[in-house]
Amino acid sequence: MTTMIPEYDVHVHTIWSGHSHASATVTGLAARAEALGMKLLCFSEHVHGPESLPPLAHIRRSIAELQPSCRCRLVFGAEIDADPDRSDGSLITSPPPGVELVIGSIHFLPGTRLLPPWDPVPPGTDQETVFQRWRETIMGLAANRQVDVIGHPGALIFNAVEVTFFDRILAVMREAAHISAARGQAWDVNNLIFAKLKEPYRRDYRRVIRLAYEVGVPLLYGSDTHNLAALGGYRDIAALWQHLEQPPLCELLRLPGWLARRFQVAAATDGDATAIRGRK
Repeated sequence: MTTMIPEYDVHVHTIWSGHSHASATVTGLAARAEALGMKLLCFSEHVHGPESLPPLAHIRRSIAELQPSCRCRLVFGAEIDADPDRSDGSLITSPPPGVELVIGSIHFLPGTRLLPPWDPVPPGTDQETVFQRWRETIMGLAANRQVDVIGHPGALIFNAVEVTFFDRILAVMREAAHISAARGQAWDVNNLIFAKLKEPYRRDYRRVIRLAYEVGVPLLYGSDTHNLAALGGYRDIAALWQHLEQPPLCELLRLPGWLARRFQVAAATDGDATAIRGRK
């Protein structure tokens, strides 16, 4: 496979997350994106609650200072948790002023403060209840008008229930995909997710990508980097992609035309590259 530098990245974390590498400064990441020739870089810092909002102000100020001398469009985004106490797809807090792109993600197991795979689901937990709470949450996220992108869709539930739920998970993902596609909500194709998925879900996650593509969900590349070196990386995505018949991986890595227009970036390469929207 010919190596290609992604033209954009919508899922990037910084030192303000509290758990990123010291190299992941806003200045360093912006300079790295510029050196790689990226056209758009979205800083989508974690928001686990209102207490996470103050650091975002620092990121916003840094972007404003850097943008005049940076050809790469720097986007002020946020990755906001789905509220685990409500299990209905509501965000744990409203997007702060000025946020240009909202990623809505399920990090905590709905109804708990467990964070699979690091926090194992206790033995004896009713997995049907876990599944149903997750179903309500992912369907709610798909319908949530505050959410532009669903982050690492399906990752948490795969690590929380037994493999016997796999087909039911895919059926729910297809339901959510129809809702997302109908209103133009994108899904995050996330390079970091694969290190977090246990087998057999890691090798079968391509089925989530496949159904999203078939339904017509816009798919966006996200490194989910927490360090400078990983920016623009897609090794694990490439490993998954070789098991897909279509679309070509290069389509995912090109800046989609609709995203370029939204953020007033120079036109995407080759025929507009309108994002991977499947067969609609």
